[in-house]
Parts: sequence; structure tokens; C-alpha cells
Amino acid sequence: MLTRGRILLLISIAVISFAVSALLLTRSIPPPLRPADFLVAGSVATFVTLGVLFIIVITAYLRDPDTFFKRRQKR
Repeated sequence: MLTRGRILLLISIAVISFAVSALLLTRSIPPPLRPADFLVAGSVATFVTLGVLFIIVITAYLRDPDTFFKRRQKR
């Protein structure tokens, strides 16, 4: 079951991975930066962040398939 701490951890990992990838991408593009460059950097950073979260969710599911829901006991 996802607790408040795990949810906050996932959110913080997403924010940090987005910030780091956006920063690295904007630093790697040679100046002068146009608005389209920022659009590309933000799009790639979003893609990287979604990939990181996807990997985290899949590995959590593979470790314990009952991570995201709790099975009811049979009566």
C-alpha cells in the first residue's frame, strides 16, 4: 500500500529528475537560446521524468505485486 511517505518520495524524485534533466539540457544547448530551445528541453525533461517514474513503478510492482492494492480476504 502506498503510504504518505512513499507518495512524497515519488513526487520528490519526479521533481528532482525533471529539474536535473532540464538544467543539463539547457546547459548543453549552445547560446543564444530561443524559446523553441526551452520547449525542446522541457519536453525531453518531461520524457525523462516519466521514464524514471515508469521504471520505479514497474520495479516496485515486480518486487511485490500487491504494492498498489490490498487483496480482500475470502470469507
